[in-house]
Amino acid sequence: MGGRDLKSAQLLWEQVPVVWKECLVFTDAYPVYERLLAHMPLQHCVGTKSWGLHLRG
Repeated sequence: MGGRDLKSAQLLWEQVPVVWKECLVFTDAYPVYERLLAHMPLQHCVGTKSWGLHLRG
């Protein structure tokens, strides 16, 4: 998918359909994601891989 830098994250985010950009976004604590999604703090949920396992039930 590319590097783990802000530019690569922005290119990926541009490919996300608009309707999905209104949903909750779950990421790990990598700083690039926090910068990329700073404009949507109520939709950006930071967690861990093990945390995601609990969400599946």
